Amino acid sequence: MRVSYAVVLVASALFVSTAGVSAVSDQSTIMSKSTAQGERPNMRVLRTYDMDELNEENNSNNEERGFDVKRLDDLLNPDKIKTALTDLNKQDRLFTRWSANSEVSEEIIKRLRANFLANKEIALKYDEYRTMIKYGKTLDGWLETKTMDGIFAWLQSGKMSKMKEVFSNWYKEGRTGEQVINAIKNSDDKIAKKYKPIGVYYESFVVKAAKDEAKKAAEALKKAAEAS
Repeated sequence: MRVSYAVVLVASALFVSTAGVSAVSDQSTIMSKSTAQGERPNMRVLRTYDMDELNEENNSNNEERGFDVKRLDDLLNPDKIKTALTDLNKQDRLFTRWSANSEVSEEIIKRLRANFLANKEIALKYDEYRTMIKYGKTLDGWLETKTMDGIFAWLQSGKMSKMKEVFSNWYKEGRTGEQVINAIKNSDDKIAKKYKPIGVYYESFVVKAAKDEAKKAAEALKKAAEAS
């Protein structure tokens, strides 16, 4: 009886052990199948995957927005801003770079407003600049700053014919070089300094146009005299 009882105990132990191994094996199989079928995997792995995806998505968004952080930091360099507050030419060049891309401009405005007390002076000047670019300003009741901005753009791109077209219209309207120079000079200091070259260019145009007209008139008189 003792031998039979011992055999029964050993058999029972083997059965429990085998069942336990089978259960663990089955559980592993279930987890493997679940993962393969797209069911919820381990939470730690899931979070790591999501963070990687988020980083990739943020990088992708920055690329799609057309600017990078390094370039933005360069545009907001404190030394450049400090110089721009005392030098109107450098201020205009800096603001031109800031406004060249609408998304960059929006991001710069956000950063300036995030610490408005420290950035108040440059932020207000940039707001004035954007308003003037958008709506323009009329000098002496007729001379538009937006027109002069266009002339600067044509000069930079080598489209001299466009500038001459505007100058020709002014000349036909009887605008003198002195009128243009005074309209610019009598505005505020920033505008006077920025647009001063336009007055110089137009005055040269008027002098040349007057000479050309005088030459044509002389040639016409000569031909008339020869014909008679």
